[in-house]
This record gives sequence, structure tokens and C-alpha cells, in this order.
Amino acid sequence: MQELEQTGNEERWYKVTQDYWKEQPSTVDGMLGGIGEVAQTDEEGSRAFIQRIFQRTTIPPDSRALDCGAGIGRVTIKVLADCFQTIDVQEQSSNFVRTFQEACPEELRPRIGMTSVSTLQDFVPTPNTYDCIWIQWVLAYLKPAHLVQCLQRCAAALKPGGFIVVKENVARGTEMLDEQDNYAIRFKQVWLDIFAQAGLEVRAQEAQQGFPRALFPVWFFALQPAGAPQPPAAAAIPATAVAVATS
Repeated sequence: MQELEQTGNEERWYKVTQDYWKEQPSTVDGMLGGIGEVAQTDEEGSRAFIQRIFQRTTIPPDSRALDCGAGIGRVTIKVLADCFQTIDVQEQSSNFVRTFQEACPEELRPRIGMTSVSTLQDFVPTPNTYDCIWIQWVLAYLKPAHLVQCLQRCAAALKPGGFIVVKENVARGTEMLDEQDNYAIRFKQVWLDIFAQAGLEVRAQEAQQGFPRALFPVWFFALQPAGAPQPPAAAAIPATAVAVATS
């Protein structure tokens, strides 16, 4: 993990990640590192978490979400489209974006807004635009300073009452760095410290249920700017909702 904290090696650092993803197939299995069998469980858990933090069952006509690191659009199609009217997409791979555009259901295409082919560390979302910014299994690729800056830009892009939702692996006994793609597995407390550095408060958090025990624990974090006024729905969310991942 020492190289993760170093500065001055950013171009080489991110090239490792980019080169890894250039070699991955544009499939669900490719997006999930060969464990595509967890996709349905993952999607069900994500939809349930969104419904809990927003406390609604219908899609407001002016609602808008952003899918960061969208890959081939699995989360956009299977999760966000069930909860928001318009979905914007950010993804660094033009090949993945092309697959998403070709596979996107015809009836959903009018609801896909802006598509940005950009690295997450360079991406600047439009301010005051989103009810939900979804960032799943991608922040762990960023160096700490870039991670904080990314979250701060996302916070500025939220509408009042909106949420950044981070869904990430967390370490059990020790932190580790996968040198194959420079993906960092951090302790949960480290993630909480990063959110605080970015000026964000955790409104809700819980573990994804139903994944095999052999996988890292996966946690949801619903974030809002510190001190931001909360609408009644958000104020009703328990600050901490702890659950234990099952096998």
C-alpha cells in the first residue's frame, strides 16, 4: 500500500489500471472479475438500499442519477433505471461505452442523458444536477488525494437532499493492494476517514447481503455534504444500519 500514498507517480499508477481494463471482456463476467454469478444479488441489494434512503417507490419525473465508472451499464440498466428518470454515465473505456450503447434496451435509451468518456480522477460532473451519484467498485483505484477531490466534485454536483452512494469492498484482517490493476482494499474506518476529509457525512451504511464468504465484505455508504439541510425523508434514515454479510 506504500506506493498508493506516494505522489509523483500518478501517470504510471493509473496506466496499470487502464491497461488491465483494456484486456477485460465487455461482459458482466468481465466487469465483475469473473464472478458474474453475484450480479443479481448485487443488483437486488442496490435497489433496496436506494429505496431505503430515498423512501419512495415511484420514479419522480425530474429525478436524475449519475453512474460513475459505469462499465457496460449493468448498474445503469438493472438498478438506476428502476429508481430515477434520467441517468448520466461516466466511463473511461470507449469500448465499454460502445457495448452499453448497443445493448441498452430500446425503451430505456430516451432516458440516458450525458455520456462522458473520461477517467474518474479527471471527471467534473455538472454542479447541482443529481439526486444520486452512484460510485461502485471504482473509487478504490484512485490515489487518496484524487479520491477526496473526486468526492468533493461529486458533492458539488448534488441537488439539495441528494446522495452520493459509494459501494466498495472493505478489508477484513489487513489492507491490501491488487498490483494486477492497482485496486486498493481499505479498512472500513479508512473509508469513513476519507469521506470526512471530503466534507461528507454518512447518512446510512450497511453491508451487502448474500455474497459468498470468500469475497471481501462489500458496504454501502450514503453520503451528503456535512451540515447540509436534510429533507424529512433523509432525516428519518438511521445514521448507522449495520448488517453482517452472509455466506
